[in-house]
Amino acid sequence: MRRSLLIGILKKHVKTFLGIIYSNFFTSKILYNSLKKNVVVVNKNGKGKTLLVIYDDRFIGEIDTILNYGDYKLINISGGLVNAINDYYLRGHKADSFNYYNNSIMPFIKRKRLRRFYRHFITHLKKDFPFDLAIQPGFNYTNTFEIVEALHQKGEKVLCLQKENLMISAPSKAAVLLKRLVSMKQFSASHYVVHNELMKEAFIKSGMCTTSQITSIGCIRMDSLFNKLRSTNQTQIVRSRPRVILFSFLPTVGLISAGISHKDRKKGFFEFFYSVHKTVLSLAETRDIDIVVKTKWDGWWTNELDSIINEVLSESRRSRVIVETYTNSHDLILNSDLIVGFGSTTLLESMITGNIPIMPVYAEVNEERKNKFVNFITEDVFLRPQSEEELRGLCQKILNKEYVKEYNETNKVKNLEIYQKYLGEFDGKNTQRLCEFIEKLVN
Repeated sequence: MRRSLLIGILKKHVKTFLGIIYSNFFTSKILYNSLKKNVVVVNKNGKGKTLLVIYDDRFIGEIDTILNYGDYKLINISGGLVNAINDYYLRGHKADSFNYYNNSIMPFIKRKRLRRFYRHFITHLKKDFPFDLAIQPGFNYTNTFEIVEALHQKGEKVLCLQKENLMISAPSKAAVLLKRLVSMKQFSASHYVVHNELMKEAFIKSGMCTTSQITSIGCIRMDSLFNKLRSTNQTQIVRSRPRVILFSFLPTVGLISAGISHKDRKKGFFEFFYSVHKTVLSLAETRDIDIVVKTKWDGWWTNELDSIINEVLSESRRSRVIVETYTNSHDLILNSDLIVGFGSTTLLESMITGNIPIMPVYAEVNEERKNKFVNFITEDVFLRPQSEEELRGLCQKILNKEYVKEYNETNKVKNLEIYQKYLGEFDGKNTQRLCEFIEKLVN
């Protein structure tokens, strides 16, 4: 009786069930066809393996480096495309890496629907653009989680090429990193590449991956710096005026780990931010120099810098200052006389080239609850002025060439040790190590 009843129900609803299945498949096909034009193929005649690069716009420099080395063919899916798809299916739901798997914040049913679409998307994509390996920019890019999970469910290999590797460079950030990794154990990349052994140890300790799934190969962007440094050793760059590089920073740099927004003026390094920028920029008022201020993006950041420039410099001196967002940092470092930054890898990069980087530490930076989130706060290899006056004096000394020999000669060995601690080897072979690892994965 029960069996016949069940069969009757199934017969009655089988068309509905098939309709849902076909509807999902054909809807995804229609949507895929409309999105396909946004998939970019690079080096289509490459003789190496084919890599599907997810969120390719986050790999500034890295992808070009491995492309040139391995002659890979690339299938690029931009962050804009991923975000557009996610917005359609998640309908406004967003979560950071602490809360992504919290169903009250990021409902499972919405994630499931998005993942289902990505499975169909990948099926269609692979027919048009066959690939050997997918690459993703890091466990902290939550907007890539569902496409990564879909790739995993489809049996594809996904390499997490971790972009941000300074999460262990401050005492409290290291503890936060471990908590984040523990909360993210559902993230399903098949293999991981990090810059340094500290990050590797954190990933393994958290249970994110096993020892066999992760390798530390160094920062591949630094290979170009290594090669440029060797070539520029033969040629002295001549400039008409001394050049100052200020690697700008946001007023809440490092504090995102503490849950502080860059717009929160009460909790960030706002006094410090304005003091450092005004002090460095004001050098152009009294000295015959050029200043380049390097940001990572424009908008609020560059608008705020324009306001500071107009405040501290007379109209006739403002042309001595250039705000750059997209210029290669290595070119700036190798073409400079003075470098100022705060908690950035550019300080390490400057240090390893023989420059004298300044990392000021005063104002709100001295507050204990904040400075424990500042990158390199425990390292003593940078010049670290403790006040605005000391910062101004150090800048003048370096521009007057009164500090070069004393600093570089006594810290050369230590510089390399600190660099390797955070960025790995500085031997020009990081790209080679990465490409060898990729070959092992796909063969």
